[in-house]
Amino acid sequence: METREEEVRVGKFVRAEDGSLHLKHEACPLCGMSMLAGKSVSRHHLVPQLKGGGLSSKMHVVCHGKLHSLWSEGELRDIFNAAGSDDGYWKAISTDDRIQKFRKFARKQFAREPEYVDSNKLSNTHKKRRRR
Repeated sequence: METREEEVRVGKFVRAEDGSLHLKHEACPLCGMSMLAGKSVSRHHLVPQLKGGGLSSKMHVVCHGKLHSLWSEGELRDIFNAAGSDDGYWKAISTDDRIQKFRKFARKQFAREPEYVDSNKLSNTHKKRRRR
């Protein structure tokens, strides 16, 4: 029997047969894997709040960390403004070679351990930009 046939709805979440809670019909916009409720999910503001943004999207903590390790808040704002919509924003982000490589890693990791949480170290180029 598939897990989806055994789902029981609990507010914003779906309880699977194994007892785990999943966000209803939500997949991480970066890696495409389903998200479990709890410590493995965070909120990403498409335009950072410090730069005047309010629109946000839920995503894996690891994926969220990867975004901020690759781009500064100003760069994320500029990507959103150039894209013009949240769908265009995720398409623009997904075309980056570093993100495509990360997606392969994340999909493998979340398939093995759905609540995977790991600290993502800042890339050297991002550290240099933040010091300016």
